[in-house]
Amino acid sequence: GGLGPVLDRIAAFQEAQVSRTIDLISRLIEPAMMIVIGVVIGGIVVLMYMPIFEIASSIQ
Repeated sequence: GGLGPVLDRIAAFQEAQVSRTIDLISRLIEPAMMIVIGVVIGGIVVLMYMPIFEIASSIQ
């Protein structure tokens, strides 16, 4: 038989399946990473402004 062509077809199928899986995972991880980055940056901003508000409230 033609074992070589069959193995080539199987390899192409597996490669396409892995490519689709990686694409799906990256599409799911990207929004989650944006949320995490937003929370971290928001936390840093809040932590930077908290002492300023505490000083302003202690002056009054």
